[in-house]
Amino acid sequence: MVWALLNSDTQIIHMTMITNYIRTFCIILLFGVTLSGCDGQESRKQKYLTEAEQSFLEQDYEKARINYKNVLKIDPKDVNGLMGFARTLEKLADWRGAVGRYRAVLEIEPDNVEAKVKLGQLYLMANEYSMAMELAETILAGEPTSVAGLTLKAGAVAKEGNVSKALGIVEQAHKLDKHDLDATVLYSSLLVANNRAAEGLSVLEKALDVWPDSITLHSMLANYYLSKNQLILAEEELKRLTQIAPENVAFKHKLVLFYERTGREQEAEKIYREIIASGENQTEAIIALHDLYMMRKNQDKAKSTLEEFIATYPDDFDLKFKLAEFYVNSKQYDTAESMYQSYLSENDSVSTRARTRLAYLMERQGKLDQAETYLADVLKEYPGNIDALTLRGKMYLDKEDAVNAISDLRTVLNANPENISILKALAHAYLLNENSDLAIQMLKAVSNLDPRDVQAHLQLAELYSASGKLEPALDQYKIADSLSPNNEFIKQKMASTYLAADASGASRELSLELMEMKPENPIYPLYTGLSYQIEGKHERAIDYFDQSLALLPEAIEPLSAKVRSLLALKQLDQASAWLAEVVKQQPNNAPAMNFKGEVHLAKQEYKAAELAFEQAVKAQSGWWLPYRNLTLAKMAVGDVAAAVDMLQLGIDKTGGDSRLKMELAMLYERQNKLAEALKQYESIVAADDDNVAAINNLVMVLIAMDHTDEGVQERAMRLGQKLLADENPLYKDTMGWLYYSKGDYDKALPLIRRALIAYPQHPEINFHLGMTYYKIAEFEKAEQYLRVALQDGAVFRGKSTAEETLVALEEKLSAL
Repeated sequence: MVWALLNSDTQIIHMTMITNYIRTFCIILLFGVTLSGCDGQESRKQKYLTEAEQSFLEQDYEKARINYKNVLKIDPKDVNGLMGFARTLEKLADWRGAVGRYRAVLEIEPDNVEAKVKLGQLYLMANEYSMAMELAETILAGEPTSVAGLTLKAGAVAKEGNVSKALGIVEQAHKLDKHDLDATVLYSSLLVANNRAAEGLSVLEKALDVWPDSITLHSMLANYYLSKNQLILAEEELKRLTQIAPENVAFKHKLVLFYERTGREQEAEKIYREIIASGENQTEAIIALHDLYMMRKNQDKAKSTLEEFIATYPDDFDLKFKLAEFYVNSKQYDTAESMYQSYLSENDSVSTRARTRLAYLMERQGKLDQAETYLADVLKEYPGNIDALTLRGKMYLDKEDAVNAISDLRTVLNANPENISILKALAHAYLLNENSDLAIQMLKAVSNLDPRDVQAHLQLAELYSASGKLEPALDQYKIADSLSPNNEFIKQKMASTYLAADASGASRELSLELMEMKPENPIYPLYTGLSYQIEGKHERAIDYFDQSLALLPEAIEPLSAKVRSLLALKQLDQASAWLAEVVKQQPNNAPAMNFKGEVHLAKQEYKAAELAFEQAVKAQSGWWLPYRNLTLAKMAVGDVAAAVDMLQLGIDKTGGDSRLKMELAMLYERQNKLAEALKQYESIVAADDDNVAAINNLVMVLIAMDHTDEGVQERAMRLGQKLLADENPLYKDTMGWLYYSKGDYDKALPLIRRALIAYPQHPEINFHLGMTYYKIAEFEKAEQYLRVALQDGAVFRGKSTAEETLVALEEKLSAL
């Protein structure tokens, strides 16, 4: 995002001004609808359409929404109704709804330029600039000098981060039509973003001659003057906004904030008191005045203000609930509870609100049963109560009940699609429900609504990284880094992600910067060394690994990294000597002992390897890896029985480590002890039914044991469903072979062929494919794949069957 990549507050303000171009279309809406006096449905449609337009002009957007819906109930394809409805939804900040209506218009009228522009602007608001660019290009393909198309394209290019190129495009649009407000707004903003602030200001001032009452232009000027600390001019513009739109309380709030920040407290208060005296927006102004005192940390004045006006307006329950909220935030829970309890006898609206607030109060104090009781009462009568559903959803989330949390929070989000706290809560719920894609959608919505939310960008980066999508992860880290440029944690995550992406140069640049920031942290020389290791510069890498170990001698990562580099340099003797010295200095360093054993294994020094692994076991008896390596050492000298014993010992000492059980099961398979192998796989799957590798091997053993029991076959097929859901080609082969064993060759064939595409020389997959072709009487193909399976003397389960079948095939083919 453009402004997310800039550092200073001034730049952020300037780039936010660019966004004003995107929002301008929400302010200036022109209608050109021709009405006709038809009878029946057409007459009713025109009546609703006229009322909708009038309500829109009167800024009664909720009424306009209802009337536009009535138009579309009569004629769902009425373009004027769809366009008006879309504009209204924009005013109500229902961006997704507006997108849907503009898309509907384009299905009916694919060349509707206004709908394309509006849709493109909404895409820009959502940071989907590639989609906006696509729409801009379609407009310009039909009309290369389209001001709207050029302006939309410039907005997309600016969002991509190329503000210089964007300026050139929008400048062309501005020259074509200097009276186009969208183009003018974006042109001014991009001039400022390109360090041509004086020219940008000039464009704004000239535009005001054409649009003297433009809220967008005056807002931009106010922001510009604030960014330059030109307070007198900023004040003039803020006042002008309150004069242009006196009914817009938001502008008055902005002026209050300006006075407050410039130390003019009495003038700030005066604005709110004038609103209160006017009788319009009275309650909101009283609450705003209370909040102003709270911002000043003047709790006594904040409280007395509410009490004063409650005495004057005793039927204003918004003020009473605000006072109760004050007591809650002041931890005067008994007083707040007493107030809420006293409202339970009031009308339905007030009593329901009181019960809901009591639920929140009970939850805040940890009285969850009472909170649930109040919520149940509210939701029994009003199942769609948003406040109650919000609290219940978050309480479900606290209990890690993801399914129910999602149900409640989705309902809340549908009512308020821009509720950032709900979007974040839903992201959490989806993660609990193991649906990272939907969690990403929620967090993307958060970052679109609040581009400066660093935590949202970091969470997105983590989710992308976890799913192996390193490029978008890095994009999110870069945005977070631009928003928090001195954040060590963000830079560390970026450096490690660059390493994972093999971007050694970028990682090293950050790692060296981090070494300067925190020279005492051993991680950063480790990262620097790893960046050199990726490039094959092992001598340089070892220097940095040594620096890391000097800071933290017992650290495993730099130890293992140095061993890898020494082995890559074929310096096995140096590696042995160095590890021996490490062990001498750190006699309980099990990882060092284990690495020492691995080096001896590489040198085929099996006795020395065993001794080192045994030392590692003695130092850390619950660690699985030395047992596995001892097994390899035993196997290397042909002592299979000792290897089995070692794995069984390791399983016992580690509390049943699944990796050792897998090793033991596969060793049993090689010995053709299928029942023993089956027992180990069953044990793994019983403890972890998501261990797909164990499930795969278990299914293959069940097939190999040739069970005729229907229950066993059904279980194998049931287990195999997780294999079908996995993308691993080897698992496709297993499922294909399972279908083969059931005689279902039509299902077997495509699965095994998919596996062979990934592993064209794999003996067992070729065997499976050859046998499947044999069963469907495609003998030439069967012979081809069986010969590949048997070439080079490969050993695999079913080899004897392959040899026998190939002999039979030769006889069949010779007889043809």
